[in-house]
This record gives sequence, structure tokens and C-alpha cells, in this order.
Amino acid sequence: MGKYQFNFDYIARKLDEIIEVKDEKKIAFKEIFLINDLEAILESAYDFKSETSEAQKSFIIEEAIKVFAFKPNKNGRQLKSQIRKIENNFLLRPLQKFSILTSLSFPYFDQLRNLRYSSGSVNFYKSCYPRKYKFGALSDELSQYSQSRTTPPPGYVPTIVNITARTTIEAIEKGLEFLDLIRGIWNYSINFPTTARIHFGHRDPINEIRTGPTFTLFLTDGKLVAPQIWYEVNYVEKSSTWGFQHKWEKIYKDSIWIRNALNKMPYRDHFLKIFIRYSKALDTNDYETAYLKLWSLLELLTDTKNAKYDDTISRALFFYNDDNLGREIMEHLRIFRNKLVHTGEAKNEMDSMLFQIKRFVERMIWYHLKFSGRFKTIEEFGNFLDLSKNKGILEKEIELRKEALNFLNK
Repeated sequence: MGKYQFNFDYIARKLDEIIEVKDEKKIAFKEIFLINDLEAILESAYDFKSETSEAQKSFIIEEAIKVFAFKPNKNGRQLKSQIRKIENNFLLRPLQKFSILTSLSFPYFDQLRNLRYSSGSVNFYKSCYPRKYKFGALSDELSQYSQSRTTPPPGYVPTIVNITARTTIEAIEKGLEFLDLIRGIWNYSINFPTTARIHFGHRDPINEIRTGPTFTLFLTDGKLVAPQIWYEVNYVEKSSTWGFQHKWEKIYKDSIWIRNALNKMPYRDHFLKIFIRYSKALDTNDYETAYLKLWSLLELLTDTKNAKYDDTISRALFFYNDDNLGREIMEHLRIFRNKLVHTGEAKNEMDSMLFQIKRFVERMIWYHLKFSGRFKTIEEFGNFLDLSKNKGILEKEIELRKEALNFLNK
């Protein structure tokens, strides 16, 4: 199926129908729910530049419509042109340095190191945030989460993410994605060897390293950017009170190996988003949602998002010696995935199902990292997974390709 072509002229006409110009600066909408629909459509229809952050797109659309409302000729070309102008103006804004104050679900320990990446940095503090950050009126609201003006909830380490961005919305998006990437790498190191977990009644998220309940945004000089608190919707109060410190040496070594592998990977930027998605998928104690997110991630890792389930299963099993057992498990997981999507049917043993799909996803991530530098794209890696596993067939293929090279070199 080709890419759908949105009808900008039609969207422009619908906007013209519901826009009501009050005066030289003020507009209103005759159908408030329809404007929400049209804004959402435009966010998908317009081809934004790669540098434009996801969070900023809706604001660009809103601003473009406000200007478009006063144009005498409301057509699709004019609408596109106005979105492009607003987007270009946004991208020309100067970068500012922001600090996001949050926390992570483990206590501080002496071996913990601050992190420096090209995209930002993360600093950890022993018991409280630096005094220069003034929360002001936000203190009362923070107290609802056992969090004071200077300290996060008990068992959580005070964490500051430093990032550059053009706007507050972009700063929050970039900062949290940066933190999710780091958490994704750390949690991957912890989760990969874990094949099962025992719990009694209450489900805990698979990820040990999760963010605290709140995020607040400051300039790096300590000035509060806006009197607003952002919240972690999947917040679970329980923290990892001792496990992370005892695993730190392995986590640190694994992180170095992963970062080196990513730096050699031609599709590095694409794969960073995979770690972010992996991290978010296992933050929740809603195991059904986590399961579907991991299946979607497996399709991405095998480059079979728009292919048949048989292709996903075949590629996912490429590195398994016992194809028969692996196929039985994967077919079982596929059938359960379809039931979950189409009927909402879940199982009491959801823990086991989640850990099974988790195993396939984590192993496929490992092979992408292991073969880092060998493939230019995920698509090329996916094609590699289509090779026959029969030794005789592979040897014959090698022989034929050598003959082809000899012929071409004559």
C-alpha cells in the first residue's frame, strides 16, 4: 500500500467553514471538536523536517492555523505554506540550556557516576537538589508525592538532566527521551539475564530503573521556566533499594560495550529510538500493554512491520538452533498477541507470556549490537535473517558468488 495523500484543499475548506474572525487579532471556531480533528489530521498530513521535535508539531499546526485564518485565499497550497513558515521560524530559534529536575528509582551510592553524552548530561545528587533551583509555589504540589522542594521521594536519587532546546516543550521531550535512552541501556543490562520473576499478587514493572513521579523545568542558572509540573503516568512508588548498586559494575561495563557498538552502527539514530521504546515498554505494570509493545518492537527489529507473521517468526528464529521448539513458542505468542488485540483476552499467567516475548526481543537487540558495523540499515539486517540455515545451501551460495566475482573481474 502506497503512502496516503491527504487532501490539503479539502482541509483548508473545512477550516474556512469553521473559522470565525472576531477582530484583527482574535479568532474563534464554530465547531470546537472539529478543529481538534483537523489539527490532528494536519499533524499527520504535513511532512515535517527531521529536526522538528514530535512535541513541537502540534504547536506549529496551531500557530499556522491562527495565521491562516486571516488569509484571503484559504486553499491547500496556502495552508502548507503557512505551516512551513511557522516550522522554519521555530527551527531558527536560538538554543537554550535547560535543566530537568526529576529522580530515578534507586538510592544514591558512591560508585554512581555523572554521565556526559553529545546530546546532554545527567547529574546525580546524594540527598537533595542544588540550592540554586527555586521551586517557589510548586512546593505544595510536590508534597503530594512525598517530595519536598529539595528532595525526591524516599529511595529515589535526585537526578538532573541538562539539555539544549528551542522551547520548553522541546526541552521536556528531548530531556525525557535522553533519560529514557540511558534507562533503556541500564535496564537492558539488568533484564537480559532475567527469564522469570516471582511476585505475590501485585504486579511490579519489569524495569528496575524508572523515573520518579514528577519533572520540573529550569534554566541552568536555577530560574524556574514555568510554574508547571509534568507527571510520570506510570509512576510506581516502589524503588530498587539495593539491587542496582550491587549490579552497577556489570551495568557500567555493559553500557560501555553498548555505546561502542552504537557508535559503529550506521543506523545508530534509528536504534537509539529502539532502546527508548524498549525502556518505555517495560516501565508499566500493565503487562498486556507491555506485551503488545514488545511484539511491535520485535517486528521493527526484524524489519517485518508490514509483512506477514510468518516472516516475523522466521526471522526471529534465525539465531536459534532448535527451530522446532522456537517455532512452537513463537506461534503460541503470535496467537496470544492476536487474541489480545482483537478480543482483549488476557491470561492469568501474563507474567510468563511477557517474559517469553521479552526474551526474543532482547536477544534480537543483542545481535544487532553484536553485528554492529556489518549492515548499513535495519532492512539489510532483516534480509540477512532470510538466509538459509542449511550448511550445504550456504556453501553452494558462497561458491556461486565467488564464481560471479571471478567472472566480473575478468
